[in-house]
Amino acid sequence: MTKRLLLGAVVIVALGAYLLIGGSGPSYRVQAIFDSAEGMVPGQLVKIAGVPVGSVTTVKLEPGPTALIEMSIKRRFAPFHADAQCQILPEGLISENFVQCNPGSPDQPSLSAAGGDRLPTVPLTQTSDPETLQDLLNLFSIPTDQRLAVLINELGIGTAGRGADINAILRRANPTLAQGDRVLGILDSQNQRLADAVTQTDDVVHQLGQNSGSISSFVSRAATVASTTASHRAALADAVKLLPGLLGQIPQNLAPIDQVALEGAPLLSELQAAAPQLTRLTYTLPRFASLGTPALQSLAHAARQGEGAVRAAKPIVELLHGFAATGRPVLASLDQLFISARNSGAIESVLHLLYSLATDAADYDSTSHLITALIIPFPACIADPGALGCDHQYDAPDQGEEPINNATAPTTATTSSHGSSPSPLSGLSSLLNYLLK
Repeated sequence: MTKRLLLGAVVIVALGAYLLIGGSGPSYRVQAIFDSAEGMVPGQLVKIAGVPVGSVTTVKLEPGPTALIEMSIKRRFAPFHADAQCQILPEGLISENFVQCNPGSPDQPSLSAAGGDRLPTVPLTQTSDPETLQDLLNLFSIPTDQRLAVLINELGIGTAGRGADINAILRRANPTLAQGDRVLGILDSQNQRLADAVTQTDDVVHQLGQNSGSISSFVSRAATVASTTASHRAALADAVKLLPGLLGQIPQNLAPIDQVALEGAPLLSELQAAAPQLTRLTYTLPRFASLGTPALQSLAHAARQGEGAVRAAKPIVELLHGFAATGRPVLASLDQLFISARNSGAIESVLHLLYSLATDAADYDSTSHLITALIIPFPACIADPGALGCDHQYDAPDQGEEPINNATAPTTATTSSHGSSPSPLSGLSSLLNYLLK
């Protein structure tokens, strides 16, 4: 069991070492194009994030002229992506150079192949090479170096024996240097904004370049305005003299405006809170109006149809108005009568009286009261049962009843199939027929 555990640990360590060194498989080959590969030779280091990950295998000249550097790096850093960047950096002031690369973002596509070997290639626009110390020294060639030597000698002569004064100047300059360092820090924190400003300025300049005719016209018009302004310089001078007085009057004139602004702040806050609802209403009101147009048209049609009915009902309304005016005293008396009857219990007493009269008038035996009924035969129906108004079949229309306002029906037709008396509503029906004529 112990041997198995030891063997498993060895396998795990070997696997970890394999993953750390990138495996024993072939390395990842990539190339980059530079403006210059001065000081670069095969075997120099390739670094990612400052850590050596491979070496330079080939340095050769390409058409352009440009320099093509082929690199071999560990497989676990593959592949390079479309936004990969490479630059040549020095190890120190006098040491050799190396290639510093950034493989790019994983969400970008893989770097495309180019060149004769068809290897993934970092384009020239994404590479840079440094300016070496030798390039700086080459600026000071004869006679520049001689003149620089003379300048340094004269500076040494001029400052000889003035070390204390130079120290005092440096100590006094310390606050200025601190402020300068602060300014540099602010600029460094806003480098992205500065870069955006430069990019936007470049866009503006590009647009101005495309509209050179408009710019020339603007300059010409500006010159005309300047010449016109120069011709009125006396008036402008007088206006400038009066300007301090005007500026002195502005604060006291702005006080009411400031007071109005302060008092209007709550109103503006409420308007701001109501702005979304007003905006929504602005968008929904036209749709509501369009949907409500058919309804308004239907109402207009109904109003035109109802206008005739209103004119026809006007006489009836006048009659009802006269009836209401005439019956107002009677209605007041009836109101008092009903109130008095309700309060005194007269309605209940009348109902009790009717109930008592019904029970007293009815026959009764040992079990209950018997309700009597009077049946009056009609000779016309006995002589001719099929006569109008005498049909007592319950499946007939209206259960054998004839409408009381039928002018063709005989007097006996107003009776029901049960032989009951005429309806007490006949007089009211006649009144309504008269009013509707």
